[in-house]
Amino acid sequence: NNRCTMTVKKCPESVKTSAKNWLKKHIKEKGRNWTVADIQIALEEYAKTVTGDTFRRMRNDLERYYRALAQQNPKMNNVPARIAAIQNPVPVHQRKKKRVKCKSVKDDDFNKLMLHVLQKQDEKLMAALIAVKVTGARPCELHTIKMAQGDTGVTVIRIKGGKQAVIQGKQRGFTNPREIILLDKQDIAYMKIVIPLLADMEGKKLNALQRRLTEITKKLWPRRKIRPTLKSFRHQLGSDLKASGLSESERSAIMGHRSQDSISAYGFRRSGKGRSLKPTDKTVAQVKPEMTKGRYKKTSPNQ
Repeated sequence: NNRCTMTVKKCPESVKTSAKNWLKKHIKEKGRNWTVADIQIALEEYAKTVTGDTFRRMRNDLERYYRALAQQNPKMNNVPARIAAIQNPVPVHQRKKKRVKCKSVKDDDFNKLMLHVLQKQDEKLMAALIAVKVTGARPCELHTIKMAQGDTGVTVIRIKGGKQAVIQGKQRGFTNPREIILLDKQDIAYMKIVIPLLADMEGKKLNALQRRLTEITKKLWPRRKIRPTLKSFRHQLGSDLKASGLSESERSAIMGHRSQDSISAYGFRRSGKGRSLKPTDKTVAQVKPEMTKGRYKKTSPNQ
């Protein structure tokens, strides 16, 4: 039981909260032992009730949480690797299907949403909506957004990636924060206003903000089954980037993808429009070439 009462260092608040809540519900409240064997049993039961992605995220959160605990208790050094090795026992075709998500947001819908948010004087939600629309940041990255001068004197947005952890021996994101050059003066002006409002936007505050957004979209579009979320604007940016003519490595850099393989999941060219932003060269340098049949696909020098 001491494993969950230790002070956890170098572990994002959202990950710590997710792991502790899951352990309380699936281990403590069910009277299980605090062992990897019982965690595995609980995870395998959990896998039958959630999608494959949800199972993977929960297992990864547990791995990161126990890796932080192991930094203080060397006897636990083998626990993170053992948790990471736990596989989803449910066959792929039998897993719970993902909920269909909104992956595009029309300008009219964004304007209607913003008008409602401003009428409610919800500055935090207003700031979050503008930030994800302009930068495509993941919701968990909002509190890390900074504005600075780039190496060439241009204004850049720096975002510390939300997938920096090493999961199952693989680096999930960029080692260094990604840098996005904003070319639109209006976007720069907006970001100067909203960035200070997002400094504490993580953990419970982020969850509460997302719940407020859900309530508002239900009120605005009660007949819709699929409504915009913060993540919808990230997908919309993916579409916009595909329509802008940027290379795969440049689009991957803006979205914070370490591998070019991931960029194909974001956006559709036909629903996109050009955007005035680009990544810095050192951010593009963090992107790995696309993988094809286990080998790196050759990329042109221009990428």
